[in-house]
Amino acid sequence: MSLRSISLFINSINESKNENKDLTIETFHFTESTPATQFERQIQITFNVVPVSIIFIQNSKTMKLPPDPSVLAKIIPETFNEPLQLISIQNNSTLNVKSVVSGEIVTSINATTEPELRVLLAAAYRLFDFYGWTDLIYNHITVRIPGTEHFLINPFGLLYSEISASSLIKIDCSGNIIDQGNTNLGVNRAGFVIHSAIHLARDDLNCVMHCHEPSITAIACTKSGFLHNLNQNAAIIGEVAYHEYEGIVVSLGERQRLKESLGDKNVLVLRNHGIVTCGNTVGAAFVLMWNVLRASQIQNRAIASGLDNLHFPSNESVISTKKIASEFNKEGVGQKEFCALLRMLDRIDSSYRL
Repeated sequence: MSLRSISLFINSINESKNENKDLTIETFHFTESTPATQFERQIQITFNVVPVSIIFIQNSKTMKLPPDPSVLAKIIPETFNEPLQLISIQNNSTLNVKSVVSGEIVTSINATTEPELRVLLAAAYRLFDFYGWTDLIYNHITVRIPGTEHFLINPFGLLYSEISASSLIKIDCSGNIIDQGNTNLGVNRAGFVIHSAIHLARDDLNCVMHCHEPSITAIACTKSGFLHNLNQNAAIIGEVAYHEYEGIVVSLGERQRLKESLGDKNVLVLRNHGIVTCGNTVGAAFVLMWNVLRASQIQNRAIASGLDNLHFPSNESVISTKKIASEFNKEGVGQKEFCALLRMLDRIDSSYRL
């Protein structure tokens, strides 16, 4: 029985009016025997008032229509040959980052529901792809769903550039799939072991990011490791934790050792392997990853001139840097930065929200 879907996303900028409206658009996922009125995914979309266009995508069919309910109710069934009833559009203020054109810039996002977290996590995957932090279909970013032992993870087989909110798979800490998402793909066991270990160990860490980006992986292969006192980006991070390489992480027995290695740190260097950053929000974990990778690039370039040629700042200035950086944004670590990145993604390709 094949899975069919119709997804919507909005493109809208109103430069003539300083007026905005927040809408929730439903996405339908169904088989031939499932009523089209059964909603299984909600995608949060923010857009300005007219002119507005809605783009419908189903398989290879694409249609751009005005958001007139009477037009949608008539044209959708005729075009896609599906007995869809009228699509629900209702007021909602979720994940509102606005356009710079509107002049109303949101600098923090309080994502607490699964639909909201799906959008933020999908955005993180797209951002990893944008910055070149990917390793084909491998590596993972996960986020815990509040109040549960479930977390969202990428389907094993999709490139990061293909991941969207509705494609994410919900699993528990035992590896059981709770929600398949809109693909027929499974979960990479290595990703499950690493991420479940941290989600089980630390209630304060809701988002876990792992990658094999070359600059930090090179450092993970050196005896000196990550020099947290060499440059400003490194000082912002502070001391990091280390975990010895045991091969590809597929053994549940390694979860306890990962927990012990991480301790109370939010950055875990996987020796001869890669890096893990963690945060209470997607934005916090992402900005930590940004600083780790930027600091690693600086360290590798500096070391190229010789270890004896490195200049280290005073311990007092390193400690001061970390303290000031932690208090720099009243919104919280990563909030303002991630909102800016969401606006950038929306300008490039907002299909991650689908």
